[in-house]
Amino acid sequence: MHPAADFLRALFQGEDHSTYLEIRPIPLMAGENRFFPMRALQRHGFEQALPLALDGISNVFFGALPRVRARGGARDVAPARVLWADLDRAPPEPWPVELPRPSLVVQTSPGKSQMYWLLNAAITDLDRLESLNRRLASLLGADQAAT
Repeated sequence: MHPAADFLRALFQGEDHSTYLEIRPIPLMAGENRFFPMRALQRHGFEQALPLALDGISNVFFGALPRVRARGGARDVAPARVLWADLDRAPPEPWPVELPRPSLVVQTSPGKSQMYWLLNAAITDLDRLESLNRRLASLLGADQAAT
């Protein structure tokens, strides 16, 4: 098993097969946005599809929200089945009592992490999604720009 594949499977395995996963190399060069049909990732398995899709790139950005078409704008996102926070420091201790622990935590570099909360129901209102992500960022002292 590949950790990146396990992570993406946790986020996207049950996603609508007509959507796309966006992955961008860091740093982004013009025209390097890549969109992968969820159908192919789900059918062939994230372990087999990702190495071919990434073509040796290891430092990437991925869209936490699938896309309804192979474009990267806000109008192109599918309903959200996840909330997230990008922490440039250690998580707060003690943990805020009003906040459930995240479903997934990814250490992006020493002392930095991204946290994801998987949702039971999709959020279709992007303003509500952004508001909830901003609230998470506020409670955790996370990056407000990554909401």
